Amino acid sequence: YFMPVVRDCPVFPDREVSPGECWTYEGHEAHDMRQIFGLNEPFKVPFTATYTYLGMEDNFHVISVRYDLYTETQRQSMYVYEYPVEMAGFSDQTVYFDNEKGIIDHYTENFRIYYTTNLGQILDFKGTAHAETDEFTRVNTEEHLNSVQKKVDEMGIENVTVKQDEKGLTLSIENIKFKAESAELMESEKMKLDQIALILQAYPDNDILISGHTAYANNGVDPQLLSEKRAEAVAEYLIKLGVKDVYHIFVKGFGATRPVAPNTTEKGKAKNRRVEITILDK
Repeated sequence: YFMPVVRDCPVFPDREVSPGECWTYEGHEAHDMRQIFGLNEPFKVPFTATYTYLGMEDNFHVISVRYDLYTETQRQSMYVYEYPVEMAGFSDQTVYFDNEKGIIDHYTENFRIYYTTNLGQILDFKGTAHAETDEFTRVNTEEHLNSVQKKVDEMGIENVTVKQDEKGLTLSIENIKFKAESAELMESEKMKLDQIALILQAYPDNDILISGHTAYANNGVDPQLLSEKRAEAVAEYLIKLGVKDVYHIFVKGFGATRPVAPNTTEKGKAKNRRVEITILDK
């Protein structure tokens, strides 16, 4: 498996520690290089992490975690033309641990990783990261499906269907209207989103995924880019309404690759020209 990337971290001594106390433990990172190099197995890099207990902050135990990365490798597959022969870097993290729940509440990280390939190319990744643990309501149930569908019907929201899927509960807005060949929402669709926002506000702990889809059209417009821009437009409008902040709403475009009806009729094209809003279970 490829996730999580960082493994066996953090690890704590089997005793109480005091502020300023340090300890070390072995761990490793497992990187997904299927797209970059075509490697079918996780690229694993060992490290020795140095921990320092910094004390308490806002009822969380604060731990500094620092480790360096370095490994040299041989060719991973005879079918791969270019592959990494050396990897180096570091990670400098601050972990906020919730003792009551026994999990990390959130963490911040500065990192830099670079790969040198057999062809002499260097790929350099550096930046910052932040992650937090969220609680959420499991919505992929008949009860929530019926509840959301009832609200859609009571509000009289047209061209919206509700379905369960592996990600959660999805509201599909068919025949969503934008200005011609653009990602600018029509006023009628903003009014529809105003109503949908009231439904989404009942799930404050769940993240949201906005998926854009287009009908197939041979008009010179890139359907993939258009679907992404339209999903972004819906997400930005929901953020403006205060449904979610930018960190808890995600967008993805599928172009014309996932039709739900034939593109041979106007009715079918209208169904395919849709935006899906998924209340996420995971």
